[in-house]
Amino acid sequence: MCDHEVVYSYIREIALGSGQHETSERVYKLLVDFSAPRNRLVQEALRRIVNAPDFGEIKGLLFINRCIYTAINPLHLDVARHDDLKRLVDRLAKAPSNAQNPDTRKLRRALHRYIQHDMYQCVRRQARLVEPSNQHREEEIFGDLFPRYSFLYFNGTITNDIKRLDAEKQRVKTPSLRLSEGIRRHREKRIYQLRRDLSVYWEQRWQQSAQLVLNPTHLSAFNPTGLSNEELAQGIKLYNTHRPGNFREKASKFSRRYRPDANMSQCRDDVLAYMIQPLDMLTPQHKSRLVERFTHSLKSMESSSGVMKATVIQAFKKILDEMMFYRDNQSAQNFHSLKKYVREISPHKYAAILLNLVLGCPMIIHKLEERLTQIFFHYERMTIESVSWLVKLFEYIHLALVMNYRYFGKRFRLKDDLPPSILWG
Repeated sequence: MCDHEVVYSYIREIALGSGQHETSERVYKLLVDFSAPRNRLVQEALRRIVNAPDFGEIKGLLFINRCIYTAINPLHLDVARHDDLKRLVDRLAKAPSNAQNPDTRKLRRALHRYIQHDMYQCVRRQARLVEPSNQHREEEIFGDLFPRYSFLYFNGTITNDIKRLDAEKQRVKTPSLRLSEGIRRHREKRIYQLRRDLSVYWEQRWQQSAQLVLNPTHLSAFNPTGLSNEELAQGIKLYNTHRPGNFREKASKFSRRYRPDANMSQCRDDVLAYMIQPLDMLTPQHKSRLVERFTHSLKSMESSSGVMKATVIQAFKKILDEMMFYRDNQSAQNFHSLKKYVREISPHKYAAILLNLVLGCPMIIHKLEERLTQIFFHYERMTIESVSWLVKLFEYIHLALVMNYRYFGKRFRLKDDLPPSILWG
């Protein structure tokens, strides 16, 4: 076993075997005080790691990151240990950055650099997810709303090195727990909770009277979203799988119609025709502009004599990037263009077009989450009031996805045992 694995195994044993409040204390002592009581093997391995020539570079940060993820992942899975997770994350941020012992000094300085890095912000967001729901926190900046949106959880809390590690574990079928497992459970829990609350909310409104359902602003049932009653009713009506000609129904027709032997030109035409369907709810001007942009994005695809599944995914991904104004060299202008378009079209209709897109090609829902998280990062420190358009967009997107998550279940491993609802059957 290499030195790094010796340390990771030690931390894993602590996290899996410690009591309710011991993990944070013992991991803190290891990473801050260079202390692993009665375990000389771990201390020697750690000494060799911090004295490696490249420890002062990115490899030192990645080592610290892996140690922290190894420690906190099991804590996510036990509600009784959530306080310990938050305690560890908070204490590490206040750790001293200097020491007399040269080995301890190297370790502390690496930890200090880590705290200044974006990787630590991912860990901070993990701590936000374990805060009690009844704990009052004044929401002032957009980042405070992070726990609301399950589609941000994975990309907002899991660093790229941990994603690669988990992907490799899955590829070789390693039996050990993925380091993103705790976050995946949080995401499933949030989706399940909102589906349940929405179902209860709408059932109560339905039962009060048919007249009140037609005029939902007068109802007093608990609204589990950040939307007004009127806005929520508008979204439910638009994203509902019971609505005649709903998005799920159209996506099913599209998948049945698709021919594996179609050429590139036919593929582009089919995808474009499918994506144009929901644009009828827009003004002629906005519809024309979107059709033009979709057409332009699909023309950039390379020609091929046959169409593979990957080609269809590529076509939908290109349209997604057009919808999100995403470019490899993302600039403030791209985000400004997105803001302008969302406000012109309206957030609930923009979310509907995105829902239509991911239902037509469920494989790209992860790419949608990635793009939404990039947008979140850009606006994270801005006041909620200044990004009200984005709050509305995220609320509608979350509603649309949660109402249709049954059709993405295989990709999220959801165990949806909720009873049938008038919202989604």
